[in-house]
Amino acid sequence: MADYDFEAIAADGALQKGRITATDSHAAVREIEARDLIVVRVAPAAEQVRRFGRSGLFSRSVSQADITILLSDLAALVQSRLRIDEALKLMLQEVEFGNSRQLLTDIHRRLENGESLSQAMQAQGNLFEQVEIEMIRLAESTGDLGVTLGQIAEDRELRAGVVARISASLRYPAFLLLGALTIMVFFLIYVLPQFEPVLATLNRGDDSLGYIFAVSRLIRDNSDLIMVLALVAILAAWIASRSARLRSLLRRALFRLPVAGTIAKTFRDGRICTLIAQTQRAGVDLPTALSVIGLAVDGPAETKISRDAVAGLRRGMKLADVLDENANLQDLALRMIRLGEQSSQIEALAARAGILYEARAQRHLQRVLAIVGPVVLVLISTVIGGLIVVIMNALLSINDMVGL
Repeated sequence: MADYDFEAIAADGALQKGRITATDSHAAVREIEARDLIVVRVAPAAEQVRRFGRSGLFSRSVSQADITILLSDLAALVQSRLRIDEALKLMLQEVEFGNSRQLLTDIHRRLENGESLSQAMQAQGNLFEQVEIEMIRLAESTGDLGVTLGQIAEDRELRAGVVARISASLRYPAFLLLGALTIMVFFLIYVLPQFEPVLATLNRGDDSLGYIFAVSRLIRDNSDLIMVLALVAILAAWIASRSARLRSLLRRALFRLPVAGTIAKTFRDGRICTLIAQTQRAGVDLPTALSVIGLAVDGPAETKISRDAVAGLRRGMKLADVLDENANLQDLALRMIRLGEQSSQIEALAARAGILYEARAQRHLQRVLAIVGPVVLVLISTVIGGLIVVIMNALLSINDMVGL
């Protein structure tokens, strides 16, 4: 038995929150519905979350890349007709140290104590996505655990591949930009101040050189403050990367950007369609699927899908209608899902929509990245070239003054 926190809508439309004890989340949903409530969300109680999945600032965790490898290896072993506990034992022999071994050890210990794989993964908190846990829960009852684990690992690899391509495309321009900024700071702090007293004494130099000298003085006079602000910015970025709520806010801000927002929204729509197809293939009921899909694509701070859309489904609305109201999907995706409902082929058409939107987003991303690199190089060259021209003008000015 485990404790579950829940949110449900009463007959008068009021939102109720509470805690219930049940064998699993499905039993919790059945008991809540027996109270004449419309279930919106059911999740394990917060204090049951183990340390591996915590999202605290100083918590240690297993990287998502390592989790993908573990799931892929586990899928291969289970598909080889090994029992899940035997597969975990073999994997423990290969992983000798680190957080990955601690994770495998904890899951194996929980299996020996009678828990299922989905329950053991649920106990790790935010380390595994809730949509993955629900798919594994259904696969355990249908006997398709190996196939489902393979699908989850493949989906993770595809997402990691997109992130890797973006990182690879931006790494070289970012390195050049960092190098250019370092050179500029060096010139502004150590080189230009050597010429400033001479030019100030002789009252020579144009306005652009005067502006650059002013920037140089500003940096030198406020170096301590600039260092503190830089450290604060780095710390804030690190905190944001560790906070799920802040990541959700940054994600919403990204969607408002002109080009990047369009690409990000296309990726999001494709991901929603893909997850709908995967959960339907695994046999997850639509309300449960939407509740975990909302958490996967929008995070805990945004509840339009994970709560409002689920409530609409439980009131008898169609999937396409609740997605139109709460998910802000593009028209083509909505039409394909609506057609899938009418023809009882939601899984197939949602999968096609997911492939279509993910391919479209990757094409747009490749075009943008192909432009970003040259644009950054031109900007860096322009800035460095302008700085060199100003410095050379200063040197020539000093040479003219000496000749006089």
